[in-house]
Amino acid sequence: MPALWPIVLVAAHTAMGEVPKFNIGPTCRAASSDSQIHRPQGACERDENNARATLVKQWHTFRPQDRERCTTMVQTGGPPSYVELLTCLQTAAEAAKLPKGKL
Repeated sequence: MPALWPIVLVAAHTAMGEVPKFNIGPTCRAASSDSQIHRPQGACERDENNARATLVKQWHTFRPQDRERCTTMVQTGGPPSYVELLTCLQTAAEAAKLPKGKL
């Protein structure tokens, strides 16, 4: 159960309408050390901070169920990413606009 506390705490913050707080250090270190990605850590940190700033501005425009689902998803299987969270939420918002029965 202790391993689930971070997810439970972030889900509680998400339900209250707050952008989750991620430690982007591990995310950007992983991206910079991956031989296929090899993203410079500084560039990664800039992208992550820009994505978080966008999330802070747009958070209330996303559906609560999408915020909770996307937040949980980006914390599964590796370090969380604001860029990934923003992409998930934007994709969910666009998918919600599709006509029903056309998928």
